[in-house]
Amino acid sequence: MDEAYKMACTEVTEALKYIPLEEYHKIPGKVLKFIKDNCDSKYNYKYDVKNPKLSKRANIIITKLYLDYIADEKEKRIINEILILNSRKKQNSYTTDVFGNEKENNNRTSQVKNEQHNLPIETENTSWIKRLINKIKLIFVGRKS
Repeated sequence: MDEAYKMACTEVTEALKYIPLEEYHKIPGKVLKFIKDNCDSKYNYKYDVKNPKLSKRANIIITKLYLDYIADEKEKRIINEILILNSRKKQNSYTTDVFGNEKENNNRTSQVKNEQHNLPIETENTSWIKRLINKIKLIFVGRKS
């Protein structure tokens, strides 16, 4: 495994110390063991509950753990809608011609705008990672050491 992945596993292992025990126990032991076995022993990471700074890979791992093992169906649906929306926004931002001018795809643009208005949640200008971290942070704060 590459170093960035090992560092991400170290960050995830440290961050998981701050979630409630009942949430922690929902994650299968073999998954936790795999993450712990792949940690970078040389990387010294301290998780800050008030201002978590995790790498992109660590955020992806935590998101996947949350979706697969902790979130209920309603939360899964909301998070998946946010992921889809952000994926579409990212795709739309890459539709530029060689001169840097955005190409207008009226059907695609209007379709995305309509879908945005039909979502049952309000979206902010913050990234989905920050919103997910804030949601997970609420869980982390509740865990007792």
